[in-house]
Amino acid sequence: MYLRLSYSVLVLLLCFTRTVGTQKESHGIYISVVEIDHRNIAENAAVRLKVFTDDLENALRNKYKKSFTLIGKNGCNTYDDDIEDYFRKHLNLRVNTGAIDITLDSCEENGDSLWLTFSTSAKGDWSTVEVKADYFMELFPAQSNVVSVYYGEQKLFLRLTVDKKSDQLTFSD
Repeated sequence: MYLRLSYSVLVLLLCFTRTVGTQKESHGIYISVVEIDHRNIAENAAVRLKVFTDDLENALRNKYKKSFTLIGKNGCNTYDDDIEDYFRKHLNLRVNTGAIDITLDSCEENGDSLWLTFSTSAKGDWSTVEVKADYFMELFPAQSNVVSVYYGEQKLFLRLTVDKKSDQLTFSD
């Protein structure tokens, strides 16, 4: 199902879904934002994720059985290989039936969340994009990952959950 919402509504939703307090407190709503940007069809698409830091630390701790501290000096750059490996398993993109690799380029702190930027080798014309985004769902069954895909002048949305971990978008000519 396509959700047509403005990006500003998504950002507001993400900002207001967190309970007030420290990162160590649990929160009742688990959500992240995925932006796939292919506005310039002649260039490779970029992927950006906004995730809560403590959710990513918990997911990495669960997968690798070691402690992760992603805030502070060197922060998530210390663990970029682990972060990239985790998302390569839990964020899969297919364009026109071909699988697309993602490579972690940067990780930036933003309050109690992180912006992760990935590069891809996906350029050229797209007719369909399939997105599987099941990250954090192994720990948080209520996790929702809201995906916005920019292709040229078009912008389409998906909402992925534990019941629907992947979906496909079709772009018009």
